[in-house]
Amino acid sequence: MGVLAEEEATELASFLGVLAHTSVSILYSDWRKVPPETKKRLWKSVLGRFIVHPISRKQVIQSIGTAFRNFKYMLTKNYIWRFPNDKKKLYTPSIDYPQIKRHVWIKFVDERLSESVEKISRVNKNRRSLNKCNYRLSRKGYVGLMKEICAESGLSKDLIDRSEIWKRARMLKNLGYDLETEQIIKKLEKLKEDQKDSFTSDAKNDLLAQALGKLPRTGHMQGLGKFISGSNYFHTIRGPIQSERERDLDAWKKLVDAQLQEICRELKRTPRHSDVGSSTFPHNKDIDNDSEEDVHQKKRKWMSSQKEEQPRKNEETPKNATAVVPMKSSAIPMKSAINDDYNDDNELHA
Repeated sequence: MGVLAEEEATELASFLGVLAHTSVSILYSDWRKVPPETKKRLWKSVLGRFIVHPISRKQVIQSIGTAFRNFKYMLTKNYIWRFPNDKKKLYTPSIDYPQIKRHVWIKFVDERLSESVEKISRVNKNRRSLNKCNYRLSRKGYVGLMKEICAESGLSKDLIDRSEIWKRARMLKNLGYDLETEQIIKKLEKLKEDQKDSFTSDAKNDLLAQALGKLPRTGHMQGLGKFISGSNYFHTIRGPIQSERERDLDAWKKLVDAQLQEICRELKRTPRHSDVGSSTFPHNKDIDNDSEEDVHQKKRKWMSSQKEEQPRKNEETPKNATAVVPMKSSAIPMKSAINDDYNDDNELHA
């Protein structure tokens, strides 16, 4: 599904953070404004260090973008907001990040102190305050937590409900929960108790969805993380619109294949010509697979036979008959058809 897993996931996450700190300029105001060439170069750097399936490219690039945003926030919090009135410290880049040049840091400080950035910051803070049940797994991730639960319970991952994963992902270090999370957990326990025998999952409207009061978002399901869709988890059938799109795509592929096959057949039926504008050399299907040198040898033999037959025809011509000489362009001198000096090369280039 494109989710980072196994022991190398932590090492990969650290490497992605290093790339975000050292390979992307902090002057980009938004990760979406980073050029595609830069993202392509970052992906090649990852492939040069790790073995990553191409299906994970989207998640890897997004993870670098997340690390990039977090890095800029850390710089703003630790080195800008702390010294609002100290110009010397404010405009001096930290020695902890020597890759950041002084002129780049000055532009970054001016940008972070601008009114537009402060407005965006207020909007994001208000949005963040709406998230009451905070995720607390750090780098372990849902995949690591899933393995931990499977090892403890002895169950396969298919038998573990996502509500249990969601609950464990929000546990505090003292094994308790904050107030908002505890209220959701009580709703879950009540739903399990009330509908223990009669409850059946109605696709996305399962226990966790009812306790949270909202359905999971596409591509980011609560308790499972990013890049896992509802159809993959709930094993639901595809909708009619998606099925129709797939049928249209298959029909288009068949049409293109048919057109390519027709073009290939037309090319095989097209007669081969000599280097001159026209040729009286008969087309033979047997030479379609011959090399260019073999074709020229057959042409020379045929033209030699024509030259041998020409004198015989002239001998059979009555004495009182008038010889007919084909007219040629005035730019090319006329030559007799039986001239011995009229070699093969002249015949080919006449």
